[in-house]
Amino acid sequence: MLENDLETACLNWLSDLDYECLTGDDVSAGGSHEARRKYLEVVLRPRLHEALDRLNPSLPSSALEAAVQKIASYGSQ
Repeated sequence: MLENDLETACLNWLSDLDYECLTGDDVSAGGSHEARRKYLEVVLRPRLHEALDRLNPSLPSSALEAAVQKIASYGSQ
């Protein structure tokens, strides 16, 4: 099995679970679902922010932003 075969199988599996599978170009600057300014940004901050807000609806915006900063920071990766 090649790496590409594994990637394709995983993407199909995630798609079957109703995940939206996007390419790097889709989420990069100018893409249809832009969520980062450059390819070096691994964490998609808008999506992280949305997920944290959904999971913690009573969290104040300052705490939510602090959590996004902490999770997305280089030291956390």
